[in-house]
Amino acid sequence: MKKKCRLSLMLCSGVTGFTGSETTDQCSSTACCNAYKEIKVDWKTSQSSDFSGEHSSERAVDGSNNQCSHTKVTFGNWWTIDLRGVYNISCVSIFNTNTNSNENENISGAQIYIGNSREKNGTANPLCQNITNFTRSKPNNFSCPANVSGRYVTVFFPQDKPLILCEVKIFGEIKESPFKLIKENKTWADALYYCRDRYETLASIVDEETQTWAELEAENSSTPFVWVGLRYTCTLDFWFWVEDQPVKFTRWGPESKKEECNMSGAIEKQGNQSWSTEWADNNYNFICKKFVPPPSVSL
Repeated sequence: MKKKCRLSLMLCSGVTGFTGSETTDQCSSTACCNAYKEIKVDWKTSQSSDFSGEHSSERAVDGSNNQCSHTKVTFGNWWTIDLRGVYNISCVSIFNTNTNSNENENISGAQIYIGNSREKNGTANPLCQNITNFTRSKPNNFSCPANVSGRYVTVFFPQDKPLILCEVKIFGEIKESPFKLIKENKTWADALYYCRDRYETLASIVDEETQTWAELEAENSSTPFVWVGLRYTCTLDFWFWVEDQPVKFTRWGPESKKEECNMSGAIEKQGNQSWSTEWADNNYNFICKKFVPPPSVSL
């Protein structure tokens, strides 16, 4: 089944039952990539290696079709862009020049991954599409399933060849964060009262997406750790979220999980932004969960 653009829904719809393992057709027109605006933000790029100083990862998003990112010749090269936010992604467009003497510009066999994980250089994220029948000297537009969102877009090349990308454009719309960083120094309990008075409560991190939103907020903090709604009860001997949710998803740092009285959970401002056990009387910035009104019900 070929994809059809449903512009009324502002995205290029995916194949029913798409799991990420199938090979799908490219969009039949640029309308699929133009359904959303091109994402232009203060992004960060990286790649597995640089062929030379003139072929860094930034070349793939510098607005020029004639300057390309270029890795060394190894197996499993990758290129990743950090969009600095969580986006619903509708389309990825890739343009490579045709020098007639460099078949390596044909990246057929590469794969596009989109998600919020940094693990395995982004390839632990859901597969958006396998790249087939790549054509040089023209934009190759690859649509994603309708439910694909994330902070990171990765192009992975599982071949013993360099990965060359002359211009990559990504189309989609940002997802609003449910969190709000408060740049005031408070104990964990005072931070909880503050959030409950002015917002909903301290933030709960229950999956990869809420972890990503918390990381983005924590990066702008003025303290090395940032309080979230994670608390340890020594009476019952377990960690819990203040929204009464069990702790299933975790991101503890090495040897950072401690089970002692008067301990609460915080996220690191820098590094891997792992969770850390901190004394609840410490004064840190904190992340509140915004109040989300319930959907209105028409009678």
